[in-house]
Amino acid sequence: MEKDHVPNRYWQWSTRAFIFGFLLLGAKGTFQFIRMGQDFWYRWSGERYVLARIDPFRVAFWSNEHAGALPPDLPAELRAKAGDPVSIVDPPWVFAYGTMMYPPERRAAAVWFFLLNCCAILVLALMFFRMTAGLDGHHRAFCTAIPFANLGFSQTLGNGNYGILAVAAAATCFASLVAERPIRAGLAFALAQVKMTISAPLVILLITRRKLMTGLLGTAVLGLATLWTSYMTGISVAGLFSRMLEGANRFSVGGRSLYKVLMIFGIPKKEALISCALGIFLLCLGVAWRWAKDYVSQMAVFAVCSQIFTYHNVLDQVVLSLLIFAAARTWIEKSCASGPGYLLAVLVASALVPSEVSDTVPGGAVLQLLWVCSLGVILAYRTTGAATAIPSLASRAA
Repeated sequence: MEKDHVPNRYWQWSTRAFIFGFLLLGAKGTFQFIRMGQDFWYRWSGERYVLARIDPFRVAFWSNEHAGALPPDLPAELRAKAGDPVSIVDPPWVFAYGTMMYPPERRAAAVWFFLLNCCAILVLALMFFRMTAGLDGHHRAFCTAIPFANLGFSQTLGNGNYGILAVAAAATCFASLVAERPIRAGLAFALAQVKMTISAPLVILLITRRKLMTGLLGTAVLGLATLWTSYMTGISVAGLFSRMLEGANRFSVGGRSLYKVLMIFGIPKKEALISCALGIFLLCLGVAWRWAKDYVSQMAVFAVCSQIFTYHNVLDQVVLSLLIFAAARTWIEKSCASGPGYLLAVLVASALVPSEVSDTVPGGAVLQLLWVCSLGVILAYRTTGAATAIPSLASRAA
């Protein structure tokens, strides 16, 4: 790689600016979580019913059909404590994960969930730092800091969503494969599925890199977690997945994705979601295979696929941190040329668009087109010239 001629003070001040901006966004998200955190409370409520061996989907569906009323056969004490789960759309293994995320006492549960998100942010920063092995200190600090210039972090935390946890686990999966740690990668893959709308496309990475054992380990973890939920609720595995799809059909009313285009032509929402997911998955699989030896390119493919995979709204934009990281890494590999630099600036700006704009139909369409085009530009830059895959941590240690 050619030596760049950007003064060190540029890297120092730009890195500080991104860190300061992230702290401001973190403070905003924390304040919003204390006041709102609605997804957190929905899931905390659903977890209470599972631990009481009651089908949480039945409670949510009943509430949806009876204007917020709860089924009359619920124990009075549980009704008063757990309340209305409002919407249940999670895959069955998430309820097993919930035993580690949702203490029974409400106040303690909120504090614990906030601390888990703080830990996830630290893990994500560590993974970014590790995946820049081979760069000098200023470049490593810059690549670690710039992905956090993303409004999705505060919006995800403020809503009490799983996005930050999923992105941290996905980044750990990438870093573990680079370091040739298949067991850790498999566990990270399984944990990342706490939010499938972000992390399901990780399967593309495992297929293109032919990591069969990693995929089998992750699948085994998800299978065991699903069996636990089946045992607790007394519902078959097939029944749990059927309820998950029905929940998506009932409660996924906002967001933006190509599935809405299919619905215009009369395809029911459930079938449109499945068709859209399969089509995007196969398309991105083909693209990722072309860059199978360059995990930075695959990270960019994953991030964009995640953005347009089935149901998506502003809370999922936290995954743009991986796309921004790939763009920053490419810019540095290109000796800080102006072209990749402009692209990086545009991506950072797109990640700071507030939900009032990004969750509208025209705003969402423009942003999705921008991210797809940005992926094409990143892949083109990484195909030509000096851009190369980062050396694996294992090979550097050897």
